Formats: sequence, structure tokens, C-alpha cells
Amino acid sequence: MPPWELFRDLCLLCFGPPIRGSRLAELGRLPFLTTVQDFADRFQALACHAPGVSARQRAELFVGSLPDHIRVDVEMRGPQDLQTAMPNWEGGRYDGDDATRFETLYLAMELGVDYVDIELKVADKFVGFLSGNKPDKCKLIVSSHNYESTPSCEDLANLVARIQEVGADIVKVATTATDIVDVSRMFQVMVHCQQISTFHLERINILQRTRVKVPMIGLVMSERGLMSRVLSPKFGGYLTFGILDATKTSASGQPTLEELLDIYNIRCIGPDTKVLGLIANPVKQSKSPILHNKCLQSVGYNAVYLPLLADDLARFLDTYSAPDFSGFRY
Repeated sequence: MPPWELFRDLCLLCFGPPIRGSRLAELGRLPFLTTVQDFADRFQALACHAPGVSARQRAELFVGSLPDHIRVDVEMRGPQDLQTAMPNWEGGRYDGDDATRFETLYLAMELGVDYVDIELKVADKFVGFLSGNKPDKCKLIVSSHNYESTPSCEDLANLVARIQEVGADIVKVATTATDIVDVSRMFQVMVHCQQISTFHLERINILQRTRVKVPMIGLVMSERGLMSRVLSPKFGGYLTFGILDATKTSASGQPTLEELLDIYNIRCIGPDTKVLGLIANPVKQSKSPILHNKCLQSVGYNAVYLPLLADDLARFLDTYSAPDFSGFRY
């Protein structure tokens, strides 16, 4: 049996200082009352007054206080998580300061999320905040959102290059379709990103083209942009987005997870998938995709049938004239 002084020193070395009567103690005893969001808000409010507590310690205290059915799921980390705290100036709901938001995102990294999404406008600041301490497991998505239009292919390519330059592991670009043909420009840039990455070398002022694959998420919002979400795997998209509840969308034109999996069979969509569809305006009410996709799946034909909201039939057919766009009704 070691002397008491040695035992105390060993305990301090192993477990840290006692938390009784401190803000750290309050963090450890903070009760979970209603929702994860409520608990996280109260936890963050206390954590601001607990200097010297590392991000990892905060993460362990936070997870340890969650109800068992949530805590076990977090600790197992079975599904991949995308953690974002989008500010209101980028179309989100967060209206606080960047410092608090960066701390929260870093805490999410320490908790073991697989992806964190940060906006291009503040990506340099966030990368500087991390100071090289980003966990290897976590991928940094740097995103840009355009809620007005879809730029030209050249402008989109330049935007992708800017996002790469700030240190993104994955590029995310979301634009808005005013016409369904706008989606074709996103598809072109996504395919291009799987083949060539362009880096600007400032010191010698030249463009060097290197054959590398660039992970990219390319989405076009609005009902006219629906096929950008469904056909993402066909054009090399890193991932796409689906919502759980059709009444709670975070961006226009989002399909539900059920639609992606059960109607469009998105798991089976790939580079060779043929594109079929109904061209109309309006088209959202049509049940044709349900019927035709079930038929395609039953016979094992590698194709997907989409509702295509088009304003100009001739322009649509001229834009989507590649052999893979192989059959339309209108």
C-alpha cells in the first residue's frame, strides 16, 4: 500500500483535479431534461466558465451525461455524421459569433463525427483555429451556397478551385436552378472534378494541371434541380442529401430519404445508369416515377425515371442530348 501522499499524486495524475465545488463539477452533474439541443445549450453555457478543461474532457462529460439510448449510439458511432452549424448569412439558423461556433464544431470533431461542414467565407479562419489539430478521421467539407442562380461552368470551376485552396477535404457547392438546364452545368463540373484538379502556383504564376480525383458534392436547389440530388452518384458526387420528414426541409427541392431509397433506388445508380423521365410543368403531382421505377427495378433495367420540371421543351432536349438521357414523355 503506497503512502497517502503518493496515492493522492497518482490519482491526480491519472484522473485530474477533483471536480467537487467547481464549474467542472456542474458540467459532470448537469441533468438531461428534455432534448439534446436543450442539453447542449446548457452544457455550452457552463463550459464557457470552465477554463482549462480540454475539448476531449468536455466531449467525455457531454456524452457521459446523455441518456443511455443516445449515449450508446454516440459511443458506438455506427452511422457517419455530418456536423454543421450554418450561420444565418449562409442560409442557416445560427446567429451567434464564430468563436463559439468554431468551438462547437471542434467539440463535434472530438466526439468523433466523420464530417464537419464549414462555409468558404470563414474557412480560412476555421482552419487557422484548428491549428493543425483536426482529427485524421474527420473530413472537412468546405461549402458555398448560391440561393439566386447557377453560375457558368467557368465560374463554378473557379469556385471549386478556391474551395480546394483553403484546405478542404471535400468540396461542396450548392446553387439554385431557375431552369432545369442549369443542372447540366453542375454535372459538367462534377465530372471534371473526378479527372483534373487545377492549382494556381503563385510564385511562378502558372497553372499546373494534375490528374487527381477531387471529392465533390454538387447540388442544385429548387424543384427544377431535383435531378441533381437523385443523379449525384451517376456524375461522381461524393454524397447527396435526403430529408426524413417532408414537412421539414432545409433547402428547396429536397427529396425524402424514402423517395431516394424506395422510388429512385439511389443505391443502384451509377455512371452507366440511363435517365428517363416525364417532362411537364407542373410535374410534382405525377405518380409516374413510382410506377415506372418499380417496373424498371422488377426487370433489372439499369435506369431511373424522374419528374422533370421544364419550362422550354426544345431547350431541355437540346441540353440533355447525350445517349444516357435516353427516353422522355411530354
